[in-house]
Amino acid sequence: MTRSGEQGQASVELLAVLPVVILLAVSSWQCLVAAEGWWLSGIAARAADRAARVGLDPLAAARTSLPGAWGRRATLHDGDAGEQRVRIAIPVIVAGAQLGSASAPFRSPMRPDADGSAVQAARAARPGAG
Repeated sequence: MTRSGEQGQASVELLAVLPVVILLAVSSWQCLVAAEGWWLSGIAARAADRAARVGLDPLAAARTSLPGAWGRRATLHDGDAGEQRVRIAIPVIVAGAQLGSASAPFRSPMRPDADGSAVQAARAARPGAG
């Protein structure tokens, strides 16, 4: 038997907690989307670096290495010492606007410096080199 003053108490408590639960779920999902953007920008930067080393278009390579709409959001920036940096705009999952961007650099360990020292160092580090 329930007391008349406690009837509906669980419903009121659920309504009080529900916005907090929804906010936590949405912000957790947004963090996952941002982390995926950061991860994908590293993949795209590596693809751009490989394309630049063989003389192909690095931006096209970066965009084709990304899934769907992520590729349309990607921009390419040349960094210092031949480094490829891909920046991807991170979508906001609620409003559809832009939250910020994720950026990752990639510099090939085989890309030579101006004096060719990176290539010489890589050859010297190989097993059996001597």
